[in-house]
Amino acid sequence: MKFRALIGSVFSLLFFLTGIFLEIAISASVLWGELEARSSMSSSVNSGLRLTCPHILSLGETGVVSALVTNTLDQDIQPMITAQIGRNNGVQQMSETPTIAPRTSKTIQWKVDAANSLYGRLILVSVLQGKYEDLPARQGSCGIIFLNLLGMNGRETTILLSCLSVGLLILGAAIWLRGRLPLNPRAENIARSFSSLGILTTVGLLAALLRWWGLIIILDAVALIVLIVIFTDILFNP
Repeated sequence: MKFRALIGSVFSLLFFLTGIFLEIAISASVLWGELEARSSMSSSVNSGLRLTCPHILSLGETGVVSALVTNTLDQDIQPMITAQIGRNNGVQQMSETPTIAPRTSKTIQWKVDAANSLYGRLILVSVLQGKYEDLPARQGSCGIIFLNLLGMNGRETTILLSCLSVGLLILGAAIWLRGRLPLNPRAENIARSFSSLGILTTVGLLAALLRWWGLIIILDAVALIVLIVIFTDILFNP
């Protein structure tokens, strides 16, 4: 009976921590791409240009990057829109001057694929909307992870990894709780600590999917601190 409980504890911890580290890996990968892309942006230009980019692209897949350009003036505008996209360890630059009616928005799109990947793992995109009369210049950027997993496309890979990480976390917690209910004071303390850790990394995963890079930094840093505290002060403290 004790051996069975021990096996359950080992597997519950294995599933839970695998889910935790997978969530951190996903959010950290997105953060890496965002920071690399933002490093090429000018600090003197407003970063208010909204970009929509895939999180992951696979081998042979073509993705679409979209920039939403908004005209807040009462006249037609023709701003210069310049996209810089990595290509063959260099930079590919493309410019156009779309006509945008007053008080409307227009979506500008570019295609990216494996040829745009840097280091074999990352596609960097930076888009600059030039100043036009009273409309200030704006810029936006994003990083796209290049990952080929089991022949799936990027969207399928993103969904699979996200669901797998959350599923493993929940499975590990369920197995652990099943073997310990009702909880004694020490088990309650461990449960609260692991719950806090799971919430932090899951919210960090959500922030990564939404590309809230500033929040990712905070959540991942706090999660790693909580993880260290759990192992040093709780699990290894009799």
